[in-house]
Amino acid sequence: MTMLIATHEMGFARDIADRVCFLDAGVILEDSPPSQMFSDPQNPRTRAFLQRIIEAGRL
Repeated sequence: MTMLIATHEMGFARDIADRVCFLDAGVILEDSPPSQMFSDPQNPRTRAFLQRIIEAGRL
């Protein structure tokens, strides 16, 4: 079964997803397994977003 979930809860996405997509203005900027997305994001916009989430203590 395939399920698509849209969320801003990055911890939840990291814990349950097989793949995570990062969208900006409706465009997929990054699509990777959670282990890569959260440890080594490739897109600068993804890196900046995750850094703000980490600094806010939400991841």
